[in-house]
Order: sequence, then C-alpha cells, then structure tokens
Amino acid sequence: MNHIYDSVLDNPIVITVLIVVIFALVVLAVILIKKYVPFFKSDEKPKTPEEIAAEEVKRLVVDPDDEKKAGSEEESEEKRELLDEASRELAADAEHLDEKDYSEEELARATRPIEDEEALKAMERYAAEHPEESEAALEAQKKAEGEDK
Repeated sequence: MNHIYDSVLDNPIVITVLIVVIFALVVLAVILIKKYVPFFKSDEKPKTPEEIAAEEVKRLVVDPDDEKKAGSEEESEEKRELLDEASRELAADAEHLDEKDYSEEELARATRPIEDEEALKAMERYAAEHPEESEAALEAQKKAEGEDK
C-alpha cells in the first residue's frame, strides 16, 4: 500500500502537534519554576480592597498645612524651574497659533474672573510689560463683538 507520507515526521499535522506540545511544555516548565524555585518566587502579596482604598484616600487627601510645610527651598526652586520651562513652552506654542485661535484664547483669558489677588497683580505686571498683547486682545474683542451683531 502506498502512503502519501513516507515518515511520520513528514506529515504536517504531526509537525503542528509537536510544535504545540513543545510550547506547552515550555510554558508548564516556566510556571513550575516560578512556583517552586525560591529565587523566582514573587515577594508581592495581593492587596485587599480595603488596603487599596486606604492608599487611594491617603493619596488624594492632603492636609494643606502639611503641604505648605513640606515645601522646602529646593522644592520651591524646582517648582520655579518647572514653571519657567512651562512658560517657555507656552510662549513657543503661542507663536505657532494662528491669529484666530490666539485672539479667542486672549478673549477667554481676559474675560475669566480673577479670584486671587496675587494672580491679579501678576497679570497687571504682565500687561504692563507686554502692551502689544493687550492691544491684540482688544482688537479680538472688537472683532468678536462685530461678528455677534
């Protein structure tokens, strides 16, 4: 009787089954090694939902007095550096905005209520240093009023 496959290893079904069995053995070996070899065991214990909730509450609830005390000079200097970097990035982004987007942002910023006195003083100083921006905001406001009518 003539067989299509002369050898068992020539049969593609047998080859496929052998590959699957080899990968299954590798996965089983990895699982057993992780479970029984002390070097590969994980030291982490699963957390209970109560522990997770307590950590989230602790992370979200911060006492304002502790926050002010924690701010040392080094941290405040780092914060200033981050703020300077962010202001440089914002200035670079403002250059890339087209006139319409820029005027809408100026109008939104100009009409926003001020609740903080220090912020108001800082804005007044900035407006005094950069009069061209206040002129652009006024022009944008006039254009917006003209479009509304």
